[in-house]
Amino acid sequence: FAAVGIINSINLIDGVDGYSSGYCIMACALFGTFFHLAGDFPMTMLAVVCMASLIPFFLHNVFGLKSKMFIGDGGTLMIGAILTMAIFQLLSTNSPCKELIEKEFGVVAFCLAVMCIPIFDTLRVMTERIWRRVSPFDADKTHLHHLFLEHNLNHLQTTCTILSINLLIVGIWWGAWQLGASIDVQLYVVIALGILSTFGLSWVLRKVKGEN
Repeated sequence: FAAVGIINSINLIDGVDGYSSGYCIMACALFGTFFHLAGDFPMTMLAVVCMASLIPFFLHNVFGLKSKMFIGDGGTLMIGAILTMAIFQLLSTNSPCKELIEKEFGVVAFCLAVMCIPIFDTLRVMTERIWRRVSPFDADKTHLHHLFLEHNLNHLQTTCTILSINLLIVGIWWGAWQLGASIDVQLYVVIALGILSTFGLSWVLRKVKGEN
């Protein structure tokens, strides 16, 4: 169930040039850095290869003047599967972060922080669809990136804004861990930030749009 949710959350953010590829580059960089520090060479190489594949695509898709490439469902589902593998490796009984767990390293909080915007935005959109009594799988334009586009941000600005918010959440989680927060507190902090950055931010964007 978690794997299907993670994979589809990546697929559902593919609505802005550079967003899905840019986000996955960021996620692979974070997971890859962790695996490198933990000495997990195979997973480090997987993250590096994924990044190396996505960077040229991102640059061409965002800055290409005469043509565009689209990653499509196949691309987003494949990247989502790779990120799911990374998360499952971190959460497995053979996790490379056993020593960090003894130092109150919140593995679940870390994974959720990295995947924060896609997961919580997907939950928000599906919750709103169910509330409106329509299928949670019906396509619409209520995702966070659609709301930013409605405020006249272009695709690159939208991508950079959302990635910056996600990186800020990761940074706050890291600060909580460094300050000695327990594993439970780290998770609660990430959940609260995820709700504020999706449910709360979408409400603010709609409110501002309505007032304008």
